[in-house]
Amino acid sequence: MSSSGRQRGAVYVEFLIVFLPVLTVILGIIQLSFIYVGKEVTQRSANAAVRAAVVVLDDDPRYYGGGARDSATGARLTTIEKAAAIPLMSLSAGRGTVERAIGNGESGASANLAYALAHLNLSFPSGSSVGLESDVTVRVHFAFNCGVPLGRLVLCGADNTIDLAAEATLPNQGARYAY
Repeated sequence: MSSSGRQRGAVYVEFLIVFLPVLTVILGIIQLSFIYVGKEVTQRSANAAVRAAVVVLDDDPRYYGGGARDSATGARLTTIEKAAAIPLMSLSAGRGTVERAIGNGESGASANLAYALAHLNLSFPSGSSVGLESDVTVRVHFAFNCGVPLGRLVLCGADNTIDLAAEATLPNQGARYAY
């Protein structure tokens, strides 16, 4: 065999040795950009949750099954969770078919909402019961599904998820009228 044939084979081996780490870095950058977008959407979810909380917490009890005012429990908590889950629906399409991702049929938006609600964790660091003129803080944790091959192994661990957290605070100004 000629020396040019051996060199050509060596070039292929060298290409593979260099290509795989470079490909892993590129896919890691792509996954990192998806995580960044997920973090921004999670922040939007926290903003939506705290806005819903300041409206819902002081609302008329008859709309929430007679639950106590200024307490994030029962139907009030469910309403706040749904407000937080709606922005997260855009991150929920990664674990399904194309039909689910574009929202066709019953498996579309309702499946994405169900996924978002199942992987959402709300907490109230300011306490689940707040009064007027106090700050309402909502913290949102979302289990983001990493989907980029190789990139998810580098950034997201063995279970292919990463916890995204965001927090938002607004003053509880409440309703200034009698029901």
